[in-house]
Amino acid sequence: MSILNSLFGRRPRPEPMPDPETARAVAEIAGCEWETVDPELDAEGIMTLYLDALHEGRMVGFHPILVLASHALLEILTVNCEENAGLSAFRGRLLTEDGSGGSTFLRERMAELLPEGEDDPDLYGAFDENAVPPQTFASVAKGARRPDEILLLLKLPIEKPWRCFAYLPVGNWNDCPTAPQMTAVCKYWHKQYGAFPAVISRDELQLYVPVPVTLRTQAMQLAEEHYAFCPDIVDQGTGTLGTLAGNLVDSHIWYFWWE
Repeated sequence: MSILNSLFGRRPRPEPMPDPETARAVAEIAGCEWETVDPELDAEGIMTLYLDALHEGRMVGFHPILVLASHALLEILTVNCEENAGLSAFRGRLLTEDGSGGSTFLRERMAELLPEGEDDPDLYGAFDENAVPPQTFASVAKGARRPDEILLLLKLPIEKPWRCFAYLPVGNWNDCPTAPQMTAVCKYWHKQYGAFPAVISRDELQLYVPVPVTLRTQAMQLAEEHYAFCPDIVDQGTGTLGTLAGNLVDSHIWYFWWE
Protein backbone atom coordinates (compact mmCIF):
# COMPACT_ATOMS: atom_id res chain seq x y z
CA MET A 1 0.00 0.00 0.00
CA SER A 2 1.39 3.43 -0.93
CA ILE A 3 2.05 6.30 1.53
CA LEU A 4 -0.99 8.22 0.24
CA ASN A 5 -3.19 5.20 0.72
CA SER A 6 -1.90 4.83 4.26
CA LEU A 7 -2.46 8.51 5.07
CA PHE A 8 -5.95 8.81 3.64
CA GLY A 9 -7.19 5.34 4.42
CA ARG A 10 -7.52 4.31 0.79
CA ARG A 11 -7.38 0.60 0.09
CA PRO A 12 -6.40 -0.95 -3.21
CA ARG A 13 -9.32 -2.37 -5.14
CA PRO A 14 -9.54 -6.14 -4.73
CA GLU A 15 -8.76 -8.24 -7.77
CA PRO A 16 -11.92 -9.62 -9.41
CA MET A 17 -12.40 -13.26 -8.56
CA PRO A 18 -13.62 -16.13 -10.73
CA ASP A 19 -17.35 -16.65 -10.35
CA PRO A 20 -18.60 -20.19 -11.03
CA GLU A 21 -22.19 -18.95 -11.37
CA THR A 22 -21.16 -16.53 -14.11
CA ALA A 23 -19.34 -19.33 -15.88
CA ARG A 24 -22.42 -21.51 -15.60
CA ALA A 25 -24.59 -18.69 -17.01
CA VAL A 26 -22.29 -18.39 -20.04
CA ALA A 27 -22.48 -22.15 -20.62
CA GLU A 28 -26.27 -22.08 -20.25
CA ILE A 29 -26.54 -19.52 -23.04
CA ALA A 30 -24.71 -21.97 -25.29
CA GLY A 31 -27.06 -24.70 -24.08
CA CYS A 32 -24.73 -27.63 -24.64
CA GLU A 33 -22.61 -30.13 -22.77
CA TRP A 34 -19.66 -28.44 -21.06
CA GLU A 35 -16.98 -28.86 -18.44
CA THR A 36 -14.61 -26.69 -16.45
CA VAL A 37 -10.99 -27.02 -17.52
CA ASP A 38 -8.44 -27.77 -14.83
CA PRO A 39 -7.08 -24.29 -13.88
CA GLU A 40 -3.61 -25.74 -13.34
CA LEU A 41 -3.16 -26.85 -16.96
CA ASP A 42 -0.36 -25.17 -18.89
CA ALA A 43 -0.54 -24.25 -22.58
CA GLU A 44 0.61 -27.68 -23.77
CA GLY A 45 -1.89 -29.44 -21.51
CA ILE A 46 -4.74 -27.29 -22.79
CA MET A 47 -3.69 -27.97 -26.36
CA THR A 48 -3.76 -31.71 -25.73
CA LEU A 49 -7.17 -31.42 -24.08
CA TYR A 50 -8.54 -29.49 -27.05
CA LEU A 51 -7.15 -31.83 -29.69
CA ASP A 52 -8.57 -34.83 -27.82
CA ALA A 53 -11.97 -33.11 -27.70
CA LEU A 54 -11.69 -32.29 -31.40
CA HIS A 55 -11.08 -35.96 -32.21
CA GLU A 56 -13.97 -37.06 -30.00
CA GLY A 57 -16.26 -34.46 -31.52
CA ARG A 58 -15.63 -35.70 -35.02
CA MET A 59 -16.56 -39.19 -33.89
CA VAL A 60 -19.78 -38.37 -32.02
CA GLY A 61 -20.92 -35.09 -33.58
CA PHE A 62 -19.92 -31.93 -31.75
CA HIS A 63 -17.45 -29.06 -32.17
CA PRO A 64 -15.35 -28.07 -29.13
CA ILE A 65 -14.82 -24.44 -28.18
CA LEU A 66 -12.65 -23.19 -25.32
CA VAL A 67 -14.38 -20.27 -23.62
CA LEU A 68 -12.91 -17.85 -21.10
CA ALA A 69 -16.07 -17.19 -19.11
CA SER A 70 -16.34 -13.86 -17.29
CA HIS A 71 -18.93 -11.28 -16.32
CA ALA A 72 -17.84 -9.13 -19.29
CA LEU A 73 -18.39 -11.99 -21.74
CA LEU A 74 -21.77 -12.78 -20.19
CA GLU A 75 -22.79 -9.14 -20.62
CA ILE A 76 -21.78 -9.13 -24.30
CA LEU A 77 -23.74 -12.32 -24.98
CA THR A 78 -26.78 -11.03 -23.11
CA VAL A 79 -26.83 -7.64 -24.86
CA ASN A 80 -26.43 -9.18 -28.32
CA CYS A 81 -29.33 -11.53 -27.66
CA GLU A 82 -31.53 -8.73 -26.33
CA GLU A 83 -30.79 -6.54 -29.34
CA ASN A 84 -31.69 -9.32 -31.78
CA ALA A 85 -35.15 -10.36 -30.56
CA GLY A 86 -33.84 -12.83 -27.99
CA LEU A 87 -31.51 -15.81 -28.01
CA SER A 88 -33.88 -18.24 -29.72
CA ALA A 89 -34.64 -15.93 -32.65
CA PHE A 90 -31.03 -14.84 -33.06
CA ARG A 91 -29.75 -18.42 -32.97
CA GLY A 92 -32.36 -19.57 -35.42
CA ARG A 93 -31.38 -16.85 -37.87
CA LEU A 94 -27.65 -17.58 -37.64
CA LEU A 95 -28.23 -21.32 -38.07
CA THR A 96 -30.40 -20.90 -41.16
CA GLU A 97 -28.48 -18.16 -42.99
CA ASP A 98 -25.93 -19.49 -45.48
CA GLY A 99 -23.10 -17.44 -43.95
CA SER A 100 -21.86 -16.19 -47.31
CA GLY A 101 -20.10 -12.91 -47.94
CA GLY A 102 -17.00 -13.37 -45.81
CA SER A 103 -14.49 -12.49 -48.53
CA THR A 104 -16.58 -9.48 -49.58
CA PHE A 105 -16.69 -8.24 -46.00
CA LEU A 106 -12.90 -8.47 -45.73
CA ARG A 107 -12.34 -6.65 -49.03
CA GLU A 108 -14.66 -3.84 -48.02
CA ARG A 109 -12.99 -3.49 -44.62
CA MET A 110 -9.54 -3.41 -46.22
CA ALA A 111 -10.72 -0.71 -48.63
CA GLU A 112 -11.80 1.38 -45.66
CA LEU A 113 -8.48 0.88 -43.89
CA LEU A 114 -6.32 1.35 -46.98
CA PRO A 115 -8.14 3.19 -49.79
CA GLU A 116 -7.41 1.98 -53.31
CA GLY A 117 -4.24 3.41 -54.76
CA GLU A 118 -2.86 4.51 -51.40
CA ASP A 119 0.64 3.26 -50.65
CA ASP A 120 1.57 2.61 -47.04
CA PRO A 121 4.98 0.94 -46.81
CA ASP A 122 5.06 1.51 -43.05
CA LEU A 123 1.99 -0.69 -42.69
CA TYR A 124 3.33 -3.52 -44.83
CA GLY A 125 6.96 -3.55 -43.70
CA ALA A 126 9.28 -6.45 -44.42
CA PHE A 127 8.43 -10.10 -44.00
CA ASP A 128 9.69 -11.27 -40.60
CA GLU A 129 12.12 -14.10 -41.25
CA ASN A 130 12.76 -14.63 -37.52
CA ALA A 131 9.18 -14.88 -36.28
CA VAL A 132 8.32 -17.72 -33.94
CA PRO A 133 4.76 -18.71 -34.89
CA PRO A 134 2.39 -19.66 -32.04
CA GLN A 135 1.43 -23.32 -31.74
CA THR A 136 -0.70 -23.34 -28.56
CA PHE A 137 -3.52 -21.33 -27.02
CA ALA A 138 -1.05 -19.69 -24.64
CA SER A 139 -3.34 -16.80 -23.66
CA VAL A 140 -5.83 -19.13 -21.95
CA ALA A 141 -3.27 -21.09 -19.93
CA LYS A 142 -2.49 -20.84 -16.24
CA GLY A 143 -0.85 -17.50 -15.46
CA ALA A 144 -2.10 -15.83 -18.65
CA ARG A 145 -5.82 -15.63 -17.93
CA ARG A 146 -7.40 -12.62 -16.23
CA PRO A 147 -8.16 -13.18 -12.53
CA ASP A 148 -11.94 -13.29 -13.09
CA GLU A 149 -11.91 -15.75 -15.99
CA ILE A 150 -12.78 -19.44 -15.83
CA LEU A 151 -11.81 -21.66 -18.74
CA LEU A 152 -14.60 -23.88 -20.03
CA LEU A 153 -14.72 -26.53 -22.74
CA LEU A 154 -18.04 -26.41 -24.58
CA LYS A 155 -19.22 -29.17 -26.89
CA LEU A 156 -21.44 -27.41 -29.42
CA PRO A 157 -23.92 -29.61 -31.34
CA ILE A 158 -22.79 -28.42 -34.78
CA GLU A 159 -21.04 -29.99 -37.75
CA LYS A 160 -20.04 -26.70 -39.36
CA PRO A 161 -17.66 -24.98 -36.93
CA TRP A 162 -18.40 -21.44 -38.15
CA ARG A 163 -21.91 -21.90 -36.74
CA CYS A 164 -20.47 -21.55 -33.22
CA PHE A 165 -21.48 -17.88 -33.06
CA ALA A 166 -25.13 -18.94 -33.10
CA TYR A 167 -24.47 -20.44 -29.68
CA LEU A 168 -22.01 -17.80 -28.48
CA PRO A 169 -23.11 -14.53 -30.13
CA VAL A 170 -20.07 -12.38 -29.38
CA GLY A 171 -18.90 -9.22 -31.13
CA ASN A 172 -20.65 -6.00 -32.17
CA TRP A 173 -18.71 -3.57 -30.01
CA ASN A 174 -16.14 -0.98 -31.10
CA ASP A 175 -14.37 -2.38 -34.21
CA CYS A 176 -15.24 -5.99 -33.42
CA PRO A 177 -17.37 -7.58 -36.17
CA THR A 178 -20.86 -8.79 -35.39
CA ALA A 179 -21.71 -12.46 -34.86
CA PRO A 180 -23.13 -12.79 -38.42
CA GLN A 181 -19.99 -11.16 -39.83
CA MET A 182 -17.75 -13.48 -37.81
CA THR A 183 -19.79 -16.41 -39.08
CA ALA A 184 -19.28 -15.36 -42.70
CA VAL A 185 -15.54 -14.72 -42.34
CA CYS A 186 -14.91 -17.98 -40.48
CA LYS A 187 -16.88 -19.90 -43.11
CA TYR A 188 -14.72 -18.34 -45.82
CA TRP A 189 -11.47 -19.10 -43.95
CA HIS A 190 -12.62 -22.66 -43.29
CA LYS A 191 -13.19 -23.25 -46.99
CA GLN A 192 -9.95 -21.52 -48.01
CA TYR A 193 -7.57 -22.68 -45.29
CA GLY A 194 -9.36 -25.30 -43.18
CA ALA A 195 -9.27 -22.96 -40.16
CA PHE A 196 -12.04 -22.98 -37.56
CA PRO A 197 -12.94 -21.16 -34.30
CA ALA A 198 -11.41 -22.74 -31.21
CA VAL A 199 -11.19 -20.07 -28.44
CA ILE A 200 -13.60 -17.29 -27.49
CA SER A 201 -13.32 -14.71 -24.71
CA ARG A 202 -14.63 -11.22 -23.98
CA ASP A 203 -12.22 -9.69 -26.49
CA GLU A 204 -10.38 -12.53 -28.22
CA LEU A 205 -11.02 -15.06 -30.95
CA GLN A 206 -8.54 -17.79 -31.83
CA LEU A 207 -8.76 -20.18 -34.74
CA TYR A 208 -7.07 -23.55 -35.06
CA VAL A 209 -5.48 -24.39 -38.42
CA PRO A 210 -4.74 -28.11 -38.92
CA VAL A 211 -2.61 -27.43 -42.02
CA PRO A 212 -0.86 -24.05 -41.72
CA VAL A 213 0.13 -21.83 -44.62
CA THR A 214 3.75 -22.35 -45.66
CA LEU A 215 4.38 -19.85 -48.47
CA ARG A 216 5.44 -16.26 -47.81
CA THR A 217 3.20 -14.87 -50.55
CA GLN A 218 0.22 -16.74 -49.16
CA ALA A 219 1.00 -15.50 -45.64
CA MET A 220 1.19 -11.86 -46.79
CA GLN A 221 -2.20 -12.11 -48.47
CA LEU A 222 -3.61 -13.77 -45.37
CA ALA A 223 -2.11 -11.05 -43.17
CA GLU A 224 -4.09 -8.46 -45.13
CA GLU A 225 -7.29 -10.40 -44.42
CA HIS A 226 -6.43 -10.71 -40.73
CA TYR A 227 -5.79 -6.97 -40.57
CA ALA A 228 -9.13 -6.24 -42.23
CA PHE A 229 -10.89 -8.51 -39.75
CA CYS A 230 -9.02 -7.17 -36.71
CA PRO A 231 -6.84 -4.04 -37.16
CA ASP A 232 -5.77 -4.11 -33.51
CA ILE A 233 -3.54 -7.14 -34.02
CA VAL A 234 -1.30 -4.97 -36.21
CA ASP A 235 -1.97 -1.44 -34.93
CA GLN A 236 -1.45 -2.48 -31.31
CA GLY A 237 0.40 -5.74 -31.84
CA THR A 238 2.80 -6.76 -34.60
CA GLY A 239 3.18 -3.24 -36.01
CA THR A 240 3.37 -4.35 -39.65
CA LEU A 241 1.72 -6.84 -41.95
CA GLY A 242 5.14 -8.33 -42.70
CA THR A 243 5.65 -9.21 -39.05
CA LEU A 244 2.15 -10.65 -38.85
CA ALA A 245 2.78 -12.72 -41.99
CA GLY A 246 5.95 -14.11 -40.44
CA ASN A 247 3.89 -15.30 -37.49
CA LEU A 248 1.36 -17.00 -39.77
CA VAL A 249 3.77 -19.25 -41.66
CA ASP A 250 3.69 -22.74 -40.13
CA SER A 251 1.39 -21.58 -37.31
CA HIS A 252 -1.54 -23.69 -36.16
CA ILE A 253 -3.02 -20.72 -34.27
CA TRP A 254 -4.62 -17.54 -35.63
CA TYR A 255 -5.09 -14.94 -32.91
CA PHE A 256 -7.41 -11.90 -32.88
CA TRP A 257 -7.91 -9.29 -30.19
CA TRP A 258 -10.12 -6.20 -30.09
CA GLU A 259 -9.65 -3.36 -27.64
